[in-house]
Amino acid sequence: MVEARGRLREVQAALANLQLAITREVTDSYLRADENREGVDIADETLGLARENLDMAEKRYIAGLNDIIEYNEAQLNFIRSQSSLVTTYYDYLTDLARIDNSTGVTPELETRAKKLESGSEEEQKFCQVPE
Repeated sequence: MVEARGRLREVQAALANLQLAITREVTDSYLRADENREGVDIADETLGLARENLDMAEKRYIAGLNDIIEYNEAQLNFIRSQSSLVTTYYDYLTDLARIDNSTGVTPELETRAKKLESGSEEEQKFCQVPE
């Protein structure tokens, strides 16, 4: 009996540790996602400014007011801004996927469930998706 109680306490402690780990993982993922969402907004704004700078540099180059170097630098800054936006957006989506993973959301099961809803009764019988 004492042994069973000791084992119960061990299991309860392991469960509490798991709950804390999941809470920490979800919280960390949420905070990273929120930070990267703000980063996407900033990167998008930066891209707009780089586009304006490129347009002005191109007009100055065409008008003969500046050389090709300024125009090429503006192109490079625009491309870097595009790359930064893509990277930041990718990080944001990755963090959203981490949140889904931490909370047990699996898009594959949801997609499969929708397909099964439109399938035959036999398919539904043999391919049940847990809810």
